[in-house]
Amino acid sequence: MKPPSSLTPPDGVLRYRLDPVGAVIAILPTRCKSGRHPLVPGISTVRAAGGELRIDCPACATTPGGTDTRWRWTGDHRYPDRVELDERFYDGHPARRPRAAKRQEPGES
Repeated sequence: MKPPSSLTPPDGVLRYRLDPVGAVIAILPTRCKSGRHPLVPGISTVRAAGGELRIDCPACATTPGGTDTRWRWTGDHRYPDRVELDERFYDGHPARRPRAAKRQEPGES
């Protein structure tokens, strides 16, 4: 897969594995790009388009002010036959690093 021309760069290179019969399986992170929501098979949308695999988080998409809610991965294999979730392959990805939350003072909401 080659990345399409786009304003924002892809999130990284997609990880793959082959099953015993040679099917290409794309390995996806288990959480959305914001890290707040689990990706749920059948609810989170995964699309192969324009040389990328794109994963949308419906919870982020409906959050007011939510931006950049889509994972965009490129890869060096053809489009996968299947996808599966496994977080350990993306532990070092910059988007997976915990974000510091602002500490609330007593009385703040």
